[in-house]
Amino acid sequence: MAITYTTLTGAKTVPESIHNFVNYGKTPVTTILTTAEALVYSRLRVREMRASAVLSLPIEAWTLGLPTGYLEPIALRDREGLDLIPDRFVEERGLLRRRIYNEDVVTTLNGAILVGDLSMIVTNRDEFPTTFPFTVRIEDETIKVTAGASTTWTIERGYGGTTAAGHANAATVDGMLESGTPSHVAVFSELFQFNYKADEARTYDLAFYKTPTALGATNTTNFLTNRYPQLIYAACSAGAAFYRKDTEEYAAHVAWLEKLCMEANAESDLGRAA
Repeated sequence: MAITYTTLTGAKTVPESIHNFVNYGKTPVTTILTTAEALVYSRLRVREMRASAVLSLPIEAWTLGLPTGYLEPIALRDREGLDLIPDRFVEERGLLRRRIYNEDVVTTLNGAILVGDLSMIVTNRDEFPTTFPFTVRIEDETIKVTAGASTTWTIERGYGGTTAAGHANAATVDGMLESGTPSHVAVFSELFQFNYKADEARTYDLAFYKTPTALGATNTTNFLTNRYPQLIYAACSAGAAFYRKDTEEYAAHVAWLEKLCMEANAESDLGRAA
């Protein structure tokens, strides 16, 4: 009999229940099941988790929000045939190194800022965006400007993997990215980040791994319950051990789960077209 959310969260007398499987009646089964799904999806990459989306990058934009449930990219291709993922997918620092700032959009600090300061004052903001957030660069630090009135800005320091540092009065504040065709992309701050501000509106086709809808009262089965019940039980066993603060048993169950996920991933890879 296929397992369902109802049987998994059932009483200890139900053979397929978490209570029965872990042999511990005090286990908070709904919490354990939520934790178990998170453990599985952090490791599993199979066909049922693949999804696609069409993303539109407006002119003058350089970031795009991640789709709901996004876990990991497979491919990102613009409609002109440029494969940004996997060919031009970089880490944060690599992306920031490839960003070129418009030398005509600059200002200076009106007063020094220290490493921990979360606001700064600039001498003017005439050419800067009128909406938030946006990023600026001072020396080797990228700073995210999240709010502000006139020339006083609220800021997040060390943005995008850069390191917060002190900056002297009158230090140059570079404001806007150069316009161009985005040629590299990274994922950080829960955004697709491009190295250029789009010189025209662009459309991208994205393939990615997505978190499936969680099991629950209105979603009682999914591909895990139907195809990979062993993954649920391994992850639930790990969750129950964690709840009991049994670190040794937890580690053993996580190792078991990782082995099962590796086998499932390998099986899925065999069925994937080149």
